[in-house]
Amino acid sequence: MKAKITISLALILLATQLANADDAFLGTAGGNVFLSKSKNIQMVREDVRVKALRDSCLVHCQFVFFNEGKSQKCTVGFPDFFNNPATKSEPLRGFRCFIGGKEVNTIRKHEIQDSAKDDESSRHWYAWDMTYASKETVIVENDYVALWGGSVSDTKDFAYVLGTGGSWHGPIGHGRLVIDHSEVASGNFVGQLRNDSLDVATLRFEDSTVFEFADLQPKANDQVNFSLLSYWDEPDSRLYPSDSESFEKYKWGLEFFFFEEKDTAEVSSTELWQMLGEIYARRGCVFEDSAAAAEFSGKSWYRPDSTFTLDKFNKYEQATIDFLVKLILERSLGRIQDIRIPPAGSR
Repeated sequence: MKAKITISLALILLATQLANADDAFLGTAGGNVFLSKSKNIQMVREDVRVKALRDSCLVHCQFVFFNEGKSQKCTVGFPDFFNNPATKSEPLRGFRCFIGGKEVNTIRKHEIQDSAKDDESSRHWYAWDMTYASKETVIVENDYVALWGGSVSDTKDFAYVLGTGGSWHGPIGHGRLVIDHSEVASGNFVGQLRNDSLDVATLRFEDSTVFEFADLQPKANDQVNFSLLSYWDEPDSRLYPSDSESFEKYKWGLEFFFFEEKDTAEVSSTELWQMLGEIYARRGCVFEDSAAAAEFSGKSWYRPDSTFTLDKFNKYEQATIDFLVKLILERSLGRIQDIRIPPAGSR
């Protein structure tokens, strides 16, 4: 394989991302920088920071490499998006590359995977040339904006591809992926993290979710997956073209999320109350109850709004509220008015 002029076909990994799920769509599918198999250059460390927003994610990646052998000039790349007959991902937005702190130009690579089919499969990459001096440590950084993916369980999904890291010499020494979702939802709204096949530690916090590993030799299709209930938003139009169908599917998706993704039997009563209160708090509700007020007053994102009324909720937020109230009542956890949420008459 000639890494300088083509992308290694051994790195076929993006086309499998959620492609087997007819009821799913994809956002962007970023991942590790890669090189057609290196014999001397190791990825010593990677540090990925993701800032989750309601409509997208801001991603910063830092990769640290060390060249154990002779000086080597090569073409390095970062996966952008793919198309295949089953599904596709969206292109990355605003991709930038820095080597040793200095921005470098990148070019787009288009790789045809299967030109024999009527609906050809292809992948696209950002690529750049660089030199690794002998016994030198090099830091490569990438910034981009990623669109969310999603599914019928009403989740916003983010996937980070690790498989391309397997093209470097030896294992990835240490890796850390931090998803900061404080601006959109707490950890109570995070779904299942399906990474059981990977030797990756998962740490859940109120405002972030962290994936960490050491000495990992990833396989081609390995990726870290993260999902978050998008209680504020409709499913993507790529799934449901009409607004009425979208809303009906959203209500069905709530059941799927709470009974399949979250497994409601394992969700504590406190967590259900916290989720309900958080939806109100993120709209600026001023709580009359001192306990509820204390719960959210210390949150960096909480901005009390004296003009708050129930009209501020869109129909998706209201559907989620209704569903949470239903779960709470079915469990007989207490009276709804205990949380001192403003009554409907306060519109």
